[in-house]
Amino acid sequence: FASDLLEYGTREDVDIAVAILGYNDLKRGEASGSDVAEVLLELRRLYLARGVDLILVTIGQGRPHLEAERLAANARLLAEGDAVDCDQLTGALDPILWENPEHLSAEGYRKMGFLLARALVNRAGRILKGAEGLEAVDMEHNALVANRRLL
Repeated sequence: FASDLLEYGTREDVDIAVAILGYNDLKRGEASGSDVAEVLLELRRLYLARGVDLILVTIGQGRPHLEAERLAANARLLAEGDAVDCDQLTGALDPILWENPEHLSAEGYRKMGFLLARALVNRAGRILKGAEGLEAVDMEHNALVANRRLL
C-alpha cells in the first residue's frame, strides 16, 4: 500500500484530509487496537510526506467488549498522531441523536460534522497563531456556531 501511494507522485492537490477509521476493523476482529493505530499513524506519515496534513480522529465508542483495544489505540493516536478525540466530540451530543450504540442519526451526524469542523478550526488556530487574517476567520466561525445551535 505504501509503495502504491508513493508511486503516484510526491504531492497532492489538497492541504488537509480527515481520517475517521478503525472501529469496524476492531468490531470484525480484523485488527487489534495496536494494528489500527499503527496503520493510521503510517497513513499520516505518508500523507505528511506528500504535503497533506492527515488529521486522525480517534476510534469512537461502540460495543463494550472492544473498549480495551479501542482505548489503547486512541491513547497512541493522541500521543503520536495529534489526533482529534472522538469521545470529546460524541460526548457533547445529546443521547437522542444516536440510532444505536454504534451509529448516529442523520441529525447526529450533521451535528458531529459541526463539532469536527470546530475542532479543526481550533487546531488551525493553534497552527496559524499570529497569522494575518486569523481573527476574521475565527469570528466568522464563532458566529456560524452560535447561529447553528449545535447542541
